[in-house]
Amino acid sequence: MRYIDIMIAPEWVKDFKGLDGVETRLLYKQGYCIMTYFEPTDCHFEHLGKDGIQISISDEDKLDHYLTNNWQLVRDMTPKYLSGKVLDLVNALQISTDKSNRNGYGLSLTGIVDNAFCYGISTKAEIVSFVRQCYRSGIGQEKVYLYLTTVLRTSKLNKFLLDEVNKYYKEEVGV
Repeated sequence: MRYIDIMIAPEWVKDFKGLDGVETRLLYKQGYCIMTYFEPTDCHFEHLGKDGIQISISDEDKLDHYLTNNWQLVRDMTPKYLSGKVLDLVNALQISTDKSNRNGYGLSLTGIVDNAFCYGISTKAEIVSFVRQCYRSGIGQEKVYLYLTTVLRTSKLNKFLLDEVNKYYKEEVGV
């Protein structure tokens, strides 16, 4: 189980008051808020910072670290699983960040791409990294499916693969 800490800058805090799913642990320091969630089992997020929101992912709870650094515990609750409008927001930020980094230069056989073709893909983290790299490189949806079905080592991740690719390419369907 992974923890997701969503840090919100003071100018954005007011926008989060009406969102569903904020019934989770909340910390506060100098106008900044941190909401802590558990990552849903059907998702895999990466670190992200954009427009007054920073998303940190970790395998451990960072509560003690925050308290040591003078964060105030405003809502002492067990973190909830990320869901509802907050989940939609995090998904939208991840896609928006990748969309703004999309260059169309093609795929380079380095990093996750090289590892995928040499050793295959067997985890959600590898699928997410591979799809994001293909998307940023301007690779079309059909080719991403072909690449992934070639390198995927387990059929247990087929549904996750389809959902992840569709998440990024949903606006290109029919193009």
